[in-house]
Amino acid sequence: MGNAGYTPYLLQLDRGMTPTWAGYFGAIHALTWSLSALCVASLAPRWHSFVIFAGPATLALGLAIQAVTMTGGPIVHVGIALALVGIGFGVSHSFINQRIMAAAPEGQEDATATAIPTLECLGGAIGAAAVGLIGNAAGFAGPLTSAIVARGSLGVFGVGALVALLATLAALAFLRSGARHAALVRSGSLAE
Repeated sequence: MGNAGYTPYLLQLDRGMTPTWAGYFGAIHALTWSLSALCVASLAPRWHSFVIFAGPATLALGLAIQAVTMTGGPIVHVGIALALVGIGFGVSHSFINQRIMAAAPEGQEDATATAIPTLECLGGAIGAAAVGLIGNAAGFAGPLTSAIVARGSLGVFGVGALVALLATLAALAFLRSGARHAALVRSGSLAE
């Protein structure tokens, strides 16, 4: 949500971009999300676990780079950070949803399918609120100086990187629990 809310704004006010160019530049993460999702769509199942883990890890890396380069760093580094954010979402999103749907209890498939976008929207709303609070606390609501942009970028994108790091750990736990479940099913130890 930090990218959607603050990247075009900061590119205009701190980097002097026009609103149109800031919007185009800010859309790098959306484009790379779509392109990377297309690139991994036909991956063999043996790679699914890898991209489920690599997605949030790449997202964390991209946000960390953005946190330190949004102000004062070369603009190409901001572009690379935005691309990594998009790739992080793109490579893992559909495979996470597939695993969630596969784990749905029999008869709960419809409820699970509707819960996924509902929880995504809820996460987006909570993320937007948190990013707004962090940005306002850093001084984004008033006149911008380089110090405010630097502090705010570290806050907004740095906290995002920490959340993505937690998501990476959650993905690892998610994959381990799935592997344990599959092993129990194969061995016949799991009671139906």
